[in-house]
Amino acid sequence: MTTHASTHAYPWAFPLALAALEIATYLGLDAYLPALPDIMHDLKLSKTAIQSTLSIWFLGSASLQLIIGPLADHYGRKAPVLLGGLAFILASLTCALTHNLTLLLIARFIQGTAV
Repeated sequence: MTTHASTHAYPWAFPLALAALEIATYLGLDAYLPALPDIMHDLKLSKTAIQSTLSIWFLGSASLQLIIGPLADHYGRKAPVLLGGLAFILASLTCALTHNLTLLLIARFIQGTAV
């Protein structure tokens, strides 16, 4: 019985990616909280507006749970996890570079869904 070297060349890569995504999940919220006053000041937003970025993150986190199970059953677990990681990275870059509240809220929602 032979196995293909290409499928087993890096058996540690996917678990490492999962660990990195889990760390990103915590950073997406826990590292974000202390930065709220600075974000509020830099973007010249009200306290209510900046707090809405937390609510929208949780809304995104809860909303995708309704469809992620069937997607994972249909496509397998690997593709949704990798796409979620990519979406999280792109949304994080958008959050870091935007000066627009609407775009920030959209990016935070995507971050929430990607976790």
